Amino acid sequence: MFIEPSTGKIYDIKNSPYLLVDAIFNHTNFFIHMQPRHKVDEIKFELYETITWEYVMLHDELFRNTGEEEVHDME
Repeated sequence: MFIEPSTGKIYDIKNSPYLLVDAIFNHTNFFIHMQPRHKVDEIKFELYETITWEYVMLHDELFRNTGEEEVHDME
């Protein structure tokens, strides 16, 4: 579903007035669609699929899930 942020109106993906999606966001990240020529009903919203979406902010959960250690700034 799409929620229009300015009005709060909810649209089903198949019946939305939107033609393309360039970027979306949620409570953890901002995602840029790397294949913007796809119509809305053709888009796969698998946000951490790096071929289709690029995320802007690194999230702590990504480090925990991969087993990598976090890098902290030295004071």
